[in-house]
Amino acid sequence: GGNRALLREITEAFLADAPCQMQTIQNAVSRGDATTARRAAHTLKGNSRYFGADAVTQAASHLEEYTAQGNCEGVDSHMDVLRQSLAAVYPLLTDYLNRDSGS
Repeated sequence: GGNRALLREITEAFLADAPCQMQTIQNAVSRGDATTARRAAHTLKGNSRYFGADAVTQAASHLEEYTAQGNCEGVDSHMDVLRQSLAAVYPLLTDYLNRDSGS
């Protein structure tokens, strides 16, 4: 809706929260806790939609679907894709924040 202050706030929150969600997923997978991994993937999926970060949304969705089956084994490839997708989005969002702070 054109509210730059809100977009900035959401962007900052996403950049701060995404690593926490990834750590939650990693810890949950290490414990074999598919439910917690699924919830964190679901959160990342939803949050990434604010930015049209389709690769992150899709990767998180795949991880969510995989862990919804109650299984954490073999999840590494899904996590790798999600990490790579986030790594591609982070600089873009950081750049936006840096550019927006000057206006």
